[in-house]
Amino acid sequence: MYSEGLETEEIAHSLSLSKFTIGTYAKRAMAKLHARNRIHAIILCEKRGLL
Repeated sequence: MYSEGLETEEIAHSLSLSKFTIGTYAKRAMAKLHARNRIHAIILCEKRGLL
């Protein structure tokens, strides 16, 4: 959803979760990808065919 340009609050609202939960999920995904930030995570996902 970040790759679609949505903000954390928008993602949280659409999934009926808190923005803190979305932030936690994003941080965990970035750690697993060894990404420096969300943009870097999106680029890595695209390169690996995950998006």
